[in-house]
Formats: sequence, C-alpha cells, structure tokens
Amino acid sequence: MSILLIVTESSAKAGEALETVVKDMEATKVNDGCFLVKTKDHPRLLAMQVEAALPEKATFYVFELDRRYDGYGPVDVNKWLKKNLKK
Repeated sequence: MSILLIVTESSAKAGEALETVVKDMEATKVNDGCFLVKTKDHPRLLAMQVEAALPEKATFYVFELDRRYDGYGPVDVNKWLKKNLKK
C-alpha cells in the first residue's frame, strides 16, 4: 500500500471534486484542496481520476509519500498520519 498526497487549488469546487474521488478510499481531508489517501493504485491512475473530476485546466499534483513526515494540523489528520506513516 502507498500513501498518496493529492494537492489542488483550494476552492469549494476542487474540494467537492476531490471528495467524490476519494469517497470510497481510505483517506483523510487535510484541507479543501488536499487529501491523503492509502491505496494500492499507482499515482498516475489516481491522477487520471482527479483530472476527470476537477474543472478543466485545474492545477493538481499527486505525490507518493515515504515514511518520513513532520508537522502539525487537525487532530484527525495527525491520527491518520500516525496510523499510516511512521516518523
């Protein structure tokens, strides 16, 4: 399993579009334009799904994360990271 970070424009439309893409995945919302997803899928496959859901010409990236992270944010995101990534 990989942890993928989806980053796009922070807007209501982008946030709603990303929510539809990840609704059936093990995921957590970081903010309106950013989700963390645990998946077996290749980043390109997820990127294709994100691209299809977002408005035309929207900017977005899908990153595969390694096991190192640091930072602080919402409690539910911190718990999700602690469960799925090791510091």
